[in-house]
Order: sequence, then structure tokens, then C-alpha cells
Amino acid sequence: MGNKIYRDSLGEVENLSIFERYPQFAKRLMIATGILLFGGGGLIWFLTQEKPVDCGQEAAKLISEDCQGDLYCVREFRGPTCLEIWVEKTSKLPLTVSLWADKKNLRGIDGNFPMRLDDNQARRTYSFSFADQKNDNEQKIDFLLRYAAIVGTSPTNHKPEAPYEIPLPSRVGYQVITPNNPMTKESLLGFDNAVSFSVSSGTPVFAMREGTVVAVRDDQNSGGRRTESLGKDNFILIQHFDGTVATYKHLSKNSALVKPGEKVVPSQRIAASGSSGFTEQSLLTVSVSAPGNTPSGIESLPIEFITRDGVKKPGRFEIIQAPANRDRKN
Repeated sequence: MGNKIYRDSLGEVENLSIFERYPQFAKRLMIATGILLFGGGGLIWFLTQEKPVDCGQEAAKLISEDCQGDLYCVREFRGPTCLEIWVEKTSKLPLTVSLWADKKNLRGIDGNFPMRLDDNQARRTYSFSFADQKNDNEQKIDFLLRYAAIVGTSPTNHKPEAPYEIPLPSRVGYQVITPNNPMTKESLLGFDNAVSFSVSSGTPVFAMREGTVVAVRDDQNSGGRRTESLGKDNFILIQHFDGTVATYKHLSKNSALVKPGEKVVPSQRIAASGSSGFTEQSLLTVSVSAPGNTPSGIESLPIEFITRDGVKKPGRFEIIQAPANRDRKN
């Protein structure tokens, strides 16, 4: 069979392809193929994204939501025989969220659930079915959920030999009530080196080290040793230049003097102490942490303070005082 001859504007050519003979058809086919590929890829992406679901075909409902400033939100969904905990990052910064569930009449939930969040997609942290618990009233199944977060990425370049300023006025000493206490809930969430000072409400709070404010929560008025106060503390997070993050907790409502993105220097006044959150007294809790390979996902770092008696790591119930010559910037 002979070759077919076709004529175009330049003369006679042999064996033109279908795309050369029908250029408009080829163009439309390529456009349609691109749309199909793009649409199909988008559909696959959408279907593979985790979204709050129905606890296995159940009509799950949003039971509670707690948003920690502009860092993240924790949501509990519950159906007739199941519950799910979801976490969604709202900050632009990478985040490690540590959750601890205390069981009450619920079996099998006690423990840590750390999660690293780099994007702002909601993620399921925990899912539990209680259909086999033989409970006469499934809806009364209850637990306490505690959570905390740390910003940044690891590894950090923490220098433990560089001491920290005492974050309180230098005119008097302050009693340390919880350093390195393994029985505190802070240890379960990765803050076992947190230090709490017994102070009266409204006491000025100062930055311990130079850094950048990365988060502020300033609108909470709840306090006391009751379930409703869990996670309701006001706080300020300051990231140091070595990558570590200092957390200042239990601050008074509307007392923050700094905002995210602002640079701070040592001994700069940033807020006032209070009794927000899960505490039965007015106090200030400070900690220095970083993302780490620990059960909670958060590595707690020891703090040594500059005191009138020299640089030291305070003991429990010890009274420490900042040197009189420390400049406190109001």
C-alpha cells in the first residue's frame, strides 16, 4: 500500500499524523486531557485529606472546642458509642502539640498523644470506641484532657551555661514551689523542668532572656482547681535565638504588654502574674522547652537563674531573689 500524499501551504508531504492533519482537534484534546488530570489529582488529594468524620458511620457531634490563642484548637467529637479528638494548628509557625488524657470511667485512654503540625490541616489525634464497655449510659463516659504546645523545629542550640534573669521584681524574694516535680501534670506534657513562683496577683513579670514573642493569650478569666479551668491559662511564648522557647503561664487577664512578632530584651516587663488556668492560687510558672524526641514530643530544659547568691538552679520551697542592680524595664 502506497504512502498517502497530503498537500499543505509549503507543498506535498507524506504520512502526516492525525495531530498535524487536525491541529484544532489536537489542541482541544490536550486541553481536555489537562483538565481531567488536574481535576482527578485534585479529587484524589481531597479524598485523602483527613477531616472530622462520623466515628465509623455514626452521627458524631462537636462536643467541645478550645482554641489556645492563635496557636491551635482542640476539638472533641462524640457519637453514641465513640469519641475522637482533633487538633488544628492556627499559627503560621511549625508546632508540636502534646496532649495527656486522664481516664475517669473510660478504659484505655490514659497517656500521651504528641503530634507535629507543619500545616494548618485538622488531624485526628485519638479515636476510641466504647461500644464494648457494657456501660448502661454510654454518654456519661468521661475523661480529662490536658494539652500544651511548643513552637519551632529541632534541633536547637541550647546553652545551659547561659543563666536566665529571674522574671520577677528584685525588691523581694519569691518562694519556688514546683521545680523538677515529677508528680506535676507539667511533667506529663513535657514541662518537667518548669519552675513555679508563689506571687501575688498583679506582680510584674519580666522576660528571662532576649527573644521574639511568638504567641500571646490574654483573654482568659477562668481559674481554680476544677475541670472547667483546664487549658484556660493566659500565657506568653518567647522564642530565643538558640531556638528554645520560654513559656510564661497563669498570667492576669488583659495584662500582656507585648504582641507576636515583637522583640524583647532581658528584664523587659511583658505582663502581670495571676491565677488563670488550673491553679488554686496566684502564681507564675515559667519553662524553657524545645521540640524533642520524648514521649510528649517536647523536651524540657533546666533553668539556672541569676540570683543574689549567684547563679543557681533553685530547689523546692527555696526563696530566691534577683540581684538589686538588675535593670527592670517597665
